[in-house]
Amino acid sequence: MPRHGANKKGPMSIQLINHKVYQPGDTILGMVTIKQGAKEKPVTNLALKLCCRAKVKIDKHDSNSRRIYRSRAFFLQTSEAVAVDSRNLDSEGNTCASFSVDIPAVPAKCPGSDVFDRSGDFRSNKGSPQEELPGIFYLGSSRSFWAGVKQEAYIEYWLEAHSSLVSHPATYPLFVRPRSAEKPTQDFNFLTKRYHVSLVSQRLQSEHAGTELTFRQKSRRFFTPGKVPKYTFRVMLSVPRTYQLEHPEPLPLKLWLNPILNEKSITIYNGNLAALPPVTLRTVHASLKSTCEVRAPGTLTDHEASADSKHAQRRGISTTPNRAGPGQALSIRVSHGGMSKQGSRRAATTAGEEKIYPSFATYNIALSYRLSLKLHLICGGEERELEYAGPIELLAASEEQARAREEALGEEGMRRNYDGLDVALGTAGDVIEGLGDILEAALG
Repeated sequence: MPRHGANKKGPMSIQLINHKVYQPGDTILGMVTIKQGAKEKPVTNLALKLCCRAKVKIDKHDSNSRRIYRSRAFFLQTSEAVAVDSRNLDSEGNTCASFSVDIPAVPAKCPGSDVFDRSGDFRSNKGSPQEELPGIFYLGSSRSFWAGVKQEAYIEYWLEAHSSLVSHPATYPLFVRPRSAEKPTQDFNFLTKRYHVSLVSQRLQSEHAGTELTFRQKSRRFFTPGKVPKYTFRVMLSVPRTYQLEHPEPLPLKLWLNPILNEKSITIYNGNLAALPPVTLRTVHASLKSTCEVRAPGTLTDHEASADSKHAQRRGISTTPNRAGPGQALSIRVSHGGMSKQGSRRAATTAGEEKIYPSFATYNIALSYRLSLKLHLICGGEERELEYAGPIELLAASEEQARAREEALGEEGMRRNYDGLDVALGTAGDVIEGLGDILEAALG
């Protein structure tokens, strides 16, 4: 599916003066360079467009048929005249026209878009446009052709220079991210889930802790349960339903344990809580499942229909806490590049994984996440596994974190990322090779 890289085929080209990750409300500074022969009529004016669109392609096929569905939604289509002074030349004698373009703060109603109703997480463009501009996004599904469904989706921004005297317009892609909160969020929208754990075993007694029980000892819990030690407790797991990419604090997962102190629930309590057998958090496995939903209203074949599709990917890590007591936070981090284990600042995603973007929803693309946890507890040699799964919203990195990232890159680093974006967008085929690493370098 075609994307707008830097078009250098014609006599015109676009260069940026301030290479950066732009945001709604920012000003783009640059120039259009025009190479013309001495006998050609000089270009005296240009039209410079700033565009943003979301585009989707769904390829569905089986042994008997193949259908391709496409959709597009525009968020920006601004155009302004740029005066050209033939006396303004560069070192090679080419005419240069400087420009200054403001990125609007909000989307606009644009022609050329498909019409979308509100459905699930998707928004509608029948009335007023959505409240905020989306950031750039690229998803290239690498599923096998024979798997039945293949999809591609992207949101892109680009500049486009036109002249009636030049056959090929000049284009240039842009890095654009949505505005975020100034400081890292402290509102994690916690959800607390309670688990009831009951252990019945001879190993709850200190003299049998960690030992292998005989068959006779194991069978007592079935034939004489009243004589087997019993320990019942509640586990409370507090999980965030909102988190922020590149947050300086780890994913705030917390665990509490409360013994149930009554005769029916516990038979080993002697009035001293410290004498109860310790409960240890042995391992934690966390996985983040991203689901990209796309939709398209029609097909390229004669049969008119609509289609939607989902592309899901799961990232998982396991960590062994050095010490996990009641109320202790578990250090797991989430960044644009992936999930990281306890004690490390970053962990690269494996080959083929999509990068992690903030949650968002537009007219034809919606990206959501689901956090799953498996906690392995052990008490007196008895093991239990607790599971949790629920939605989590990933916010864009704070302005403070984003500025630090751009300062670390510097002007030269950002220029290299723009060059890399141009190369990646020019890659042939449906899958965008190498683009995820470039986006990670630019966006964090």
